[in-house]
Amino acid sequence: MTTKIISYFCDIGDNTYYSDHAKRLEQDLSHFNLDYEISGLESFDDYRLNCLRKPKFILEKLHENKRPVLWLDVDLYVHRNLNMFDFFEETDYDLVYATERPDWGPLKASPLYFPYRERTLELVQTWVDDCEKCVETGNPFFDHETLLWMTLGKFMEFPDPSINWKPDNPIKCLSLGREFCTWPHNFDPERTVITMGISDGESKDQCLIDLGVSNKNERDFQLIGKVDELNNLYYNDPTVVVVSDFPGDYPNGNLMGIQIS
Repeated sequence: MTTKIISYFCDIGDNTYYSDHAKRLEQDLSHFNLDYEISGLESFDDYRLNCLRKPKFILEKLHENKRPVLWLDVDLYVHRNLNMFDFFEETDYDLVYATERPDWGPLKASPLYFPYRERTLELVQTWVDDCEKCVETGNPFFDHETLLWMTLGKFMEFPDPSINWKPDNPIKCLSLGREFCTWPHNFDPERTVITMGISDGESKDQCLIDLGVSNKNERDFQLIGKVDELNNLYYNDPTVVVVSDFPGDYPNGNLMGIQIS
């Protein structure tokens, strides 16, 4: 595998949720004989601050490895081989991500594939700068909201036609369909490649409140924690293939779905 898989973990207080998942993710990636590096970083003891260091870590690993990297949140579950990401090195995509719909609005914070090329490095550096601005100004965004609502708008055309904004040199992106990466309650043994991890903890709950998520049910959905029944669910399918465009033209006519063949 030419793509380097990267992740990090930072426990908060006495809660070992992240370090426990790091060990479990190592088992998942080792099962498929994938090239990975999972780093333990000093914690800020704050969920949001620990998350906001993500783009800087990704940028450092891009420069260090000088090859494509695949970011995985440390608490997600890998059920199928990820060597299909090597395919994207031969394409001209600047970013590959997962979403639930055929636009970049519901982009997920993980997985994120970054080729080692100038335009992508520029994107990640801007993401780093935007996260640092959030810390400096007290903006309650996490890394995901910063990428979605601050950074990508400088590099992609908005899917909403009422917003008349077009960057001079828009990046080209590929979106992996909902079959590829799912929420825990949508796990499908026939199709799911990655199941998202959804951490729990008081620090994250308070950060969600600060972000404006006042509804407790909405916060609880994002505080599921460990899902033991997803452990060691491995499927050795032969390949993963790109199949078809999503309907419509969002945002540059280059979004596609992926499914197990």
